[in-house]
Amino acid sequence: VARSARPACKGMLAGLLLIALVALVYLPGLGGGFAFDDYHTIVDNSRLDIQTLNCNTLLDAAMSGVGIGPLARPLAMLSFAANRTAAGLRPGPYKLTNLVIHALNALLVFGLLRCWLPRLAPHAPRSCAWLIAALWALHPINLTAVLYVVQRMTSLSATFVLLALGLYTWLRLRHLRDIPRSASGWFIAALCAACALLTKETALVLPLYVLLVERWVIAPVRAPLTGRALILLACGAVFVVAAGSVYFVYSIVPGYGGREFSLAQRLWTEARVMWLYVQLLMVPAPGTYTLFHDDLLLSRGWLSPISTLLSVLGLLVVSALVIRRRARQTYLLFGWAWFLVGHLLEGSVVPLEIMHEHRNYLPGLGIIAILVLAFAEGLASRPAAGRICAVVALVTVASVTALRADLWADLALQIETELFHHPRSPRLWYEAGRLRIERAGSDPARAQAGIVALERAAELAAIKSLPYSALLKTVIERRDREAAASLISTIATDPRQFVGVDVFQELVTCQGYGKCRTDAVAVQTLSSALLARKDLSTRSRQRLLEWLAVFYARVLADPAAAITILRDLSAERLGDLALSVRLAEAYAAQGQHDQARDLAQRVRAALPWHSVLYQRPLRARVAELLSHEHG
Repeated sequence: VARSARPACKGMLAGLLLIALVALVYLPGLGGGFAFDDYHTIVDNSRLDIQTLNCNTLLDAAMSGVGIGPLARPLAMLSFAANRTAAGLRPGPYKLTNLVIHALNALLVFGLLRCWLPRLAPHAPRSCAWLIAALWALHPINLTAVLYVVQRMTSLSATFVLLALGLYTWLRLRHLRDIPRSASGWFIAALCAACALLTKETALVLPLYVLLVERWVIAPVRAPLTGRALILLACGAVFVVAAGSVYFVYSIVPGYGGREFSLAQRLWTEARVMWLYVQLLMVPAPGTYTLFHDDLLLSRGWLSPISTLLSVLGLLVVSALVIRRRARQTYLLFGWAWFLVGHLLEGSVVPLEIMHEHRNYLPGLGIIAILVLAFAEGLASRPAAGRICAVVALVTVASVTALRADLWADLALQIETELFHHPRSPRLWYEAGRLRIERAGSDPARAQAGIVALERAAELAAIKSLPYSALLKTVIERRDREAAASLISTIATDPRQFVGVDVFQELVTCQGYGKCRTDAVAVQTLSSALLARKDLSTRSRQRLLEWLAVFYARVLADPAAAITILRDLSAERLGDLALSVRLAEAYAAQGQHDQARDLAQRVRAALPWHSVLYQRPLRARVAELLSHEHG
């Protein structure tokens, strides 16, 4: 009994040490604030503030992420709602929750590796499982998944993925030992997989992770597949290909319309990005990590730059070498495949931004495992040297992460420091400008420095919507008519016409909800300049007119003018339910309650069944219009 209890006791102590190290390194960063996407997803999302706990308020909070991902990521949104309801908008509790999730993930990784490594690297010391888990948990590349609040979507999804993999491994090993199947175990594993997917769509790669575990960790003797099983697999493959093709045509291809790169350019660039990720994982140097990597040069062809072709060849060569050595070093193939599979969605055809560090949260584990096991193999005959290398590696990654966490305790200091190392990042210039203006107070020099930073962001950015919006709101706030007129002229002539419409929408939203100073002249000047463009597309014109109607209704309190615009638009966009609701609201504001009621009833009858989940705000507006009828 004593002998059997000893490994369990050692494992428990190792787990406690792992949690202590994670807490020690990350605690300095818990005092920082919200950043970038945190504002749109959490701070400005009032539906996360649950006043009365019931099914409707929970659904409102869960589905408030519509537009963030195809499934709206309801479990992640509910976790944010729990934080907001309990602690308001103090960022500390959100970050502490993220830290707890990360510490739990470190324990799950440790547990999985203790089970997997005897099969992946039979001759590696047992301590390698703890070392890999510790290096992964303390690595600076994973900091944004902890201290950047919104990236809880990544870390919490990883929690469910790791739980599903752990359950799958346990159930399959029981099956190989002829232990009766556990229906409840398989149900819980499937539930974890579903929870992972409902937290973030990157969990779609879980089946591929399962295949890697099945092939290289479990590797049972398989019985031949029956004809019925082959038919089911073929039907499933056809369904996946068909669904993927439809999604590609209707969602992926149109998504590139608002990006500064094409599908081909993204794929070429991602080949280089994979090696940049490997570099960040292997060489944790201060100054190389940043919230934004938008200063990366795009690949516009195989030879532009030449590193594109070299990167593609490098991926192919390394994959070939790893496959060739798989018989002797299974961990090489498993770790490399784990890394590539993890990037299969966010690093391929989906029209996301090119590069973000948090995308390595689970995939990076493969590279770290390869490094640790390769060193363990090479230093097997010199255990003292191996221990020294392990300590140096741990101290290095922990130090860099602690320094970075300390910077994240002050968002302005973090942005200015990262900007020093990445001076061509438009997003960093934008954040620096926004924060300088926000914290300027009565200091005109600091406010001017903020404007200069926003102008630099606009100069560097391929799509200038964010810096233009911030600049226009700033000059309006300063009542600088001349600067506003000049900027409006620049915005209206931007080659990408949707940029001007984006800026106009943001300006109307800002003024309509009282978040910035009202300036009807600036809004009308910008709308007139945009409408005067001869190349303005029908879609851009309709979107512009819709928000002009919102401006008349919400800012100028002129629902009659809004009704005139919205009637004409409704005739052009038949079946647009959101536009119909806007028109009904304008009717109600004008006192034409019969028209508002009739239109609201028609909209309610036309709403699809899935609107209960994915169009909840629209349904709420319809319900409010109809409630006035009974009031």
